Amino acid sequence: LGPSGNRQSDFVTQISPGVSLSGPGGRVKANANYSLQNLIYARDSSRNTLNHQFGGNANAELAKDVLFFDARASISQQNISLLAPIGIDNTSATGNLGTFRTYSLGPRLVHKFGSFAQGEARLSHEGTSSDVSGLNRSDANRAALSLGSGPAFNDLSWGANYSESRLEYSGRQDTRSSSTSANLGYLLTPKFRVFANAGYEKNGDY
Repeated sequence: LGPSGNRQSDFVTQISPGVSLSGPGGRVKANANYSLQNLIYARDSSRNTLNHQFGGNANAELAKDVLFFDARASISQQNISLLAPIGIDNTSATGNLGTFRTYSLGPRLVHKFGSFAQGEARLSHEGTSSDVSGLNRSDANRAALSLGSGPAFNDLSWGANYSESRLEYSGRQDTRSSSTSANLGYLLTPKFRVFANAGYEKNGDY
């Protein structure tokens, strides 16, 4: 991944012990996967790397078919900059990879208005951090509302969405954003449907 005449090849051994857990319970469901990725380079041992990789999510039904609590978390390696060399995976020693940690948790309320529509309200708190120097930790509080057509509408479908977010950065000014959108669809034939979408988005510092 270097300039012509400065490229290097290597033989990479990958050892990734891991564990996977699944809890398909009645009102509580959870899944988690963790692996410890060891990358060993035959020519250049200074590139040897140990990566933590995790993905997990959980869902609890607090009130049957109405109130839920969702949570998820992840640890992964991602490219830092799109302007730097980008490899096919973690074995490409580009110097452009960083470990990022994310999490999200919050309640979700679902309500059916008979066969006319179904609505959903969601609140969430999210966080992102990394081991990359110069990248700030961020936390976000989000609220989202949605309303969509129910089974009473056959050929016609419609929906409306609103969301608002406040992002708090370590060492930077907080920002907030909001968006509103609506969509309309109509089934002309069993194989052809037309859609119309409209929306408005606002972003700013404060």
